[in-house]
Amino acid sequence: MFLAIQRILQPIEAEASALLLAAKLAAAINVQRPVFITDNEVLATAANRRDLLHNPGHWSLQPILADFTATTANMMHSIIKIGRDANSVADNLTKKARQAAIPSSCLFSFES
Repeated sequence: MFLAIQRILQPIEAEASALLLAAKLAAAINVQRPVFITDNEVLATAANRRDLLHNPGHWSLQPILADFTATTANMMHSIIKIGRDANSVADNLTKKARQAAIPSSCLFSFES
């Protein structure tokens, strides 16, 4: 399996890409009941609806959520929204990442 991480323009797209990566990893190791956690309410709501035709969520998330929906089609998964205060480690890493230089492209691969 090969996953190319494209240049992300919005923080919500980065969150959605992380959710998709987690789903692909769960599928690769055959996790049937994964629990995905996010502190982004828009993402949690859109991904939980699982109906992109009638509830597409934020426009920039549509292709990512379509891939997420296809990847998790055979899973009994749940997505939980937590408060940012409960997610202090990720919040601190996000702040550091915003200050860091980001390479023009990034590739990630793993064997399925």
